[in-house]
Amino acid sequence: MPNLHPLLVHFPIALLMIYGLMELIRVRKILNWQPWFYLKAVFVILGALAAVPAAISGLLVIQEFAVTPQATAILTKHTLSAYASILSFLPLAIVYAIAWRKGTKPGRWTIILALIGLFFLTVTGALGGGFVHGSGVDPMVQFVFKMLGL
Repeated sequence: MPNLHPLLVHFPIALLMIYGLMELIRVRKILNWQPWFYLKAVFVILGALAAVPAAISGLLVIQEFAVTPQATAILTKHTLSAYASILSFLPLAIVYAIAWRKGTKPGRWTIILALIGLFFLTVTGALGGGFVHGSGVDPMVQFVFKMLGL
């Protein structure tokens, strides 16, 4: 079976990163702009939905790459942080879908969950990028690998 994970993973990462950054914007003029809620809703709903096949594709190929203790350690942490990312963004997607249907807006608590999701998404991406390109590929990857003792 071909490794589809690299093809499937970048779309939800982009959508969820943009959503998370949008959630952090707290300028009244933007918050009151009518399409703002719908833009955030589309990004988080599509991103969370697209993250599921990306994660499944990763699970399908993990045994091919977890061949050394170091690779297994990296991929285990990558998988766990991917799950944490999905578990952060999926409730947000559900809340936004319900709010859209009811014609309401979610509360400010979404900022906290978005920050948690952004953190885990960054860690997941750094671990994946470091696994593929080496832990020295950029300063963020180096920081994450050092932080996790890899």
